[in-house]
Amino acid sequence: MSTSKIAYGYVDKILSYILKHIVKGKFRHHAEYIGTFVLIYLGLAGGFIAFTMFIGINPTLIISVVSAPIWIGIVFLSNRITKIAIALKDVDIDQNIKGDQDDTTNQNPKL
Repeated sequence: MSTSKIAYGYVDKILSYILKHIVKGKFRHHAEYIGTFVLIYLGLAGGFIAFTMFIGINPTLIISVVSAPIWIGIVFLSNRITKIAIALKDVDIDQNIKGDQDDTTNQNPKL
């Protein structure tokens, strides 16, 4: 009885170790990417529908097959914006970017 209990204890420790590393690794990155994509897509799609309704286009025409190329474009645009957002997520805001400073701050005060 005690050997099976020890074996189950080791199996439990191994599985919990594997699950912790899966969640911390690629799974977390993919979940963050998908969540960001969904939020950006819903924002762009909702904005597009609101804009077209504001200018007076019938909502059933907006969601139908007629505007399918526009929806495909929104998906590609959302994907591109998501890639940029994920890439810029870890960039430090205080980094000095070359060409970001004015000429007035670089002038010599003794002149």
